[in-house]
Amino acid sequence: MEWGIFQIVNHGIPSHVITSLQKVGREFFELSQEEKELYAKPPDSKSIEGYGTKLQKEVEGKKAWVDHLFHKVWPPSAINYHFWPKNPPSHRDANEEYTKCLRRVADKLLSRLSLGLGLEEDELKKSVGRDELTYLLKINYYPPCPRPDLALGVVAHTDMSSITMFVPNEVQGLQVFRDDH
Repeated sequence: MEWGIFQIVNHGIPSHVITSLQKVGREFFELSQEEKELYAKPPDSKSIEGYGTKLQKEVEGKKAWVDHLFHKVWPPSAINYHFWPKNPPSHRDANEEYTKCLRRVADKLLSRLSLGLGLEEDELKKSVGRDELTYLLKINYYPPCPRPDLALGVVAHTDMSSITMFVPNEVQGLQVFRDDH
């Protein structure tokens, strides 16, 4: 309630759906740099979609050390398949299946949050766009780092979305700060 973060358990997304999403993400990042660049965000673009890397960007004496793939997954009218890798071939199916499950969780979460705030059950969903709410999917990849003592994964930031849901992976280290703590 005070920090704005919580963990959802028993969310109903089957583990095989999450595993499949993580697998295609890993397979994408194992491709050659040349192949990943086919999906890169254009340098002059204001869009956040596409492949990108923050390897060795200096931040407060530490280096950012993360690759990412960012693309819209909902609504269908917002999807630009140009940023959806064709390799691995199962990327699209895994993302679409995960998105279907994620939308159910988001609907339930927004409903419960609305009720918890004393609002009508659909109030938060209405306020963020109903079924036209744009869903973005970002997959982070943390390649092995030769100097982990000098590296950060993702630098400190504030998400710009209405609500952020993420699936942890084997890379630990999420930190949440409030009042510099």
